[in-house]
Amino acid sequence: MERYPDREDVIALYLKEHLGGAEVKTLVDHRDHEIVFYLDAGAEPPSLRPLQLSFAMVADHGMEQLEEILDSHRVIERMGEAGSEPVTISDDDPD
Repeated sequence: MERYPDREDVIALYLKEHLGGAEVKTLVDHRDHEIVFYLDAGAEPPSLRPLQLSFAMVADHGMEQLEEILDSHRVIERMGEAGSEPVTISDDDPD
């Protein structure tokens, strides 16, 4: 599956802006074909609010669509409520 670093950067910027400038670290899990965005990456543990997106989710949508998907899935609110559990949006989720 092809990756789109520019789209990954847009997601990281979206998270950073919507979470008050939180540090965002992007890790690629090739085994599970996921991109994981860790927030507050300087903290221990690295994040209490990871966001997981499949390679397919990122590949199948343009930059504006990805922002709309994050908005429609209330990603910022879900990340705040999630504690240490990852917030996952798969390509099977309805937009």
